[in-house]
Amino acid sequence: MFRLLNLSQQRQAPSTPSSTPSSSSSSSSSGIPEAPPIDVPPIAPPIDGPPLPEGEGKGEGKGEGRGDLTSLFAALYNDDKFSDVLFVVGSDKKEIPAHRILLAAHSSIFAQLLYPEDSKEVKLSNGRLLIELPEMKASPFLAMLKWIYQAAALPPEDVDSVSLYANKYEISGLKAKVAEVLSKSINLENSYTYLAKCNDDSKEMIERILSIVAYDAVKFMNREGWGNLSRTIVKAFISRDDLSAKEIDIWSRLVKWGEAEKKREGKDRPLSEILADLYVHVRFTLLTPAELSKQVMPVNVVPGDQMVKLFTMVASKGKVTYDLPFQSTPRVPSNPPEEDFSALGTRGALLASIRRGKLLRVVRP
Repeated sequence: MFRLLNLSQQRQAPSTPSSTPSSSSSSSSSGIPEAPPIDVPPIAPPIDGPPLPEGEGKGEGKGEGRGDLTSLFAALYNDDKFSDVLFVVGSDKKEIPAHRILLAAHSSIFAQLLYPEDSKEVKLSNGRLLIELPEMKASPFLAMLKWIYQAAALPPEDVDSVSLYANKYEISGLKAKVAEVLSKSINLENSYTYLAKCNDDSKEMIERILSIVAYDAVKFMNREGWGNLSRTIVKAFISRDDLSAKEIDIWSRLVKWGEAEKKREGKDRPLSEILADLYVHVRFTLLTPAELSKQVMPVNVVPGDQMVKLFTMVASKGKVTYDLPFQSTPRVPSNPPEEDFSALGTRGALLASIRRGKLLRVVRP
């Protein structure tokens, strides 16, 4: 340690001729030969990169002169630079460059597609992986990539297609963003149009739509498209706790859906089989004895032993209970969908309150 410190001092302040003899005498007296001076290479000058936007690279946790990753990734969107995959999209064969590691980090489906285990089936284009997607459209595909690279806003005209692609590639963040965008434009009138574009994997989207129409549940179930909904959507809807509808109305509309499903199948299957996994979501214990006898029992969906217990429970007004697969807690209707009346000032506040079932007292100045 002493020797290293001594060498350091020598480099910092070169010894004068008068100090040299004393140093030599000290080394000779100790019997240790003096080590030759160490040549330390000069520190390399900093590498000058491209100038960063004002304010970048100065924040906490960022090195001087370094940009954040978000900006670096954003600059690579639809850029050939460093790209290692080329998508050929649509019937017009639009070429779209991308970067495999970034897409794979967002989607396990992309990871399997872009890093295949069998390299024999891989197609290359100028050293890049070549992926052909003739069934897709270039514009929404680019919108999806732009969201991945830049978290960019989704173009309204491409939202529907982006929703399909987000589900196809299982990009959870994008699915949530699509649902958020669409929820601002969905209402009772167009709800069936959006539901028709959903599949069984579109859980976030389905939940958004059903939460909007739950307030008008009876009107929603009475619309023409009710019988064409998938089993998944019907089950998700009738099992909700916030439906604004009587249980007998929910039951009657469920029977209507079952009849439409039976017609679609083209088979002589009894409703008890078609509705086997759905009827349990109707809260039969909240019905009256007359409703049970006139509208439930004749359909022959609820098994006989359950019907007997239901009649006993309803007639006893809760004094007798059985372990049945039906909920007995009343549903709590949801609030009306929020509407933006802020641009109308005081009149808008009044309209919003009326829409929510409240009436504000307006005091004139």
